[in-house]
Amino acid sequence: MDLTARAIAAATAVAAEHGVRCDDPVVLADGYSTVVHLRPSPVVARVPTLYAVLRPGTAWRAREVEVVRHLQSVGAAVVPLSGDLPPGPHVRDGLTVTFWEYVAARPDAEVTERDLAPALAELHAALATFPGELPVLAGPTHDIPLCLDVLARDPGPLDAVQVRTLHDAHERLRPLIAHPPEPWQPLHGDVFAGNVIPTRDGLLWADLEDTCRGPRAWDVANLRPDPADRRALDLYPDAPSDEELDAMAELRTLQVATWVAAAPRPPDVSPADQASFLAMLLAAL
Repeated sequence: MDLTARAIAAATAVAAEHGVRCDDPVVLADGYSTVVHLRPSPVVARVPTLYAVLRPGTAWRAREVEVVRHLQSVGAAVVPLSGDLPPGPHVRDGLTVTFWEYVAARPDAEVTERDLAPALAELHAALATFPGELPVLAGPTHDIPLCLDVLARDPGPLDAVQVRTLHDAHERLRPLIAHPPEPWQPLHGDVFAGNVIPTRDGLLWADLEDTCRGPRAWDVANLRPDPADRRALDLYPDAPSDEELDAMAELRTLQVATWVAAAPRPPDVSPADQASFLAMLLAAL
């Protein structure tokens, strides 16, 4: 059984144990995680697959569920946890499953940075009320050293010069990772258009696995398509300075580059596309 089929089987089995009917599972996304609508039930299961290779266990998903539960309680615009069964995380067949309410996306909607900016400001205000503990910059702090260790054993698609570029960037950014500029607040952690669902009632934030504490610039940096384009920042009140955004954008680039190089390649990404994307990221470092 391939990984996608295993993910569907795990999700439907857990759902069935809680009385949730699924006659026609429909895969909505299948990259680093498999996201499946358990039709006809209004439930979506998210099952980390390739993602779990570098982030095993339930801690990331448990933290996400805790944060989203709080965000729902304060009326934030997030994809809701399922009310039809316990949202999890559940473990089945070595896979972790969380359950969410199905929300219909507008298929014709194009989300831009200018759409994300006011939505992110509202999300940050809601996140600031979260009372629980969160790690500082969980994504880069965890992913970068782990992925560099993986690449030291098997460089995968990278040559020696490219691996050295990543290590040099890590050394240069190590002080920033160890001591991100304060003040800190709870963050989404992985802001981009793919992590929101455009609905008829507006944008709903999803995929908060990377939620953490840190400077707002970590999230806000992704509102700039390039350093010269600050148009979206006009819609985010009291936006961080270019200097703060530049530093976080470089750290984000390093995190993504190490992840793409070290994680298994998703089935919908060709080797050529992966190589092209990595070359672009490395050029920015």
